[in-house]
Amino acid sequence: MNMHEIGLRISTLRKQRDMTQLELADKMGVSYQAVSGWERGSTMPDISRLPEISQILAVSIDELLGNEAQADIVKNVLTQQTDVYTSGNQPQYEDVAEVAPVLKPSQMDNLVEKVQPASLKELAGLAPFISKEVLGQLAMNALKTKDAGNLICIAPFLDKELIDRLAVEIEAIDGIKELAGLAPFISKKTLGELAAKVVNTGSLSDLQCIAPFLDKEILGQLVLKATLTN
Repeated sequence: MNMHEIGLRISTLRKQRDMTQLELADKMGVSYQAVSGWERGSTMPDISRLPEISQILAVSIDELLGNEAQADIVKNVLTQQTDVYTSGNQPQYEDVAEVAPVLKPSQMDNLVEKVQPASLKELAGLAPFISKEVLGQLAMNALKTKDAGNLICIAPFLDKELIDRLAVEIEAIDGIKELAGLAPFISKKTLGELAAKVVNTGSLSDLQCIAPFLDKEILGQLVLKATLTN
């Protein structure tokens, strides 16, 4: 959603109606500086005000935004009609990503829950706009859909405790080697416990993938233990 293009459309439509920035501001109940910011593309009107702006300028939201697909997403979010999306009628990821910056986290949560991204890799671009609760649930679901390998894409936006829980489950299912990419985000305590488990039941070579992220003292103890055991 290009703020400069939308600002230019607001400016053009306002002038076509021989209306000053102050007049549009008065009708909107905002300052003329706010309208000026919209038209210069430095700020964006609150999404909830788009229907009002469209009505004042006598155009549809589609015309105001200049993109029918993105306008459709905005209208469905505003009217809480995201249930209309089905597997055969889902908006394109690119369009959701474009409107994400102007949606509230609660609105994005509702939208993403109705329109499931194909993978965590695809979800990564939306992660900054989704609440940790919903993002965490999607991360847990990834274990069931065998998409855990892409958890690193959203790891910076997940709770530390959740990452530790995910790490434990991934190790139990697929082994510690699968934690190589996620290791920088796992707590040293949990990583140490998982490493100790490998020393007891597996090969020391399996620790190579996570060794750089282990506490040095713990790593030394594990190596010594493995050496004595062998």
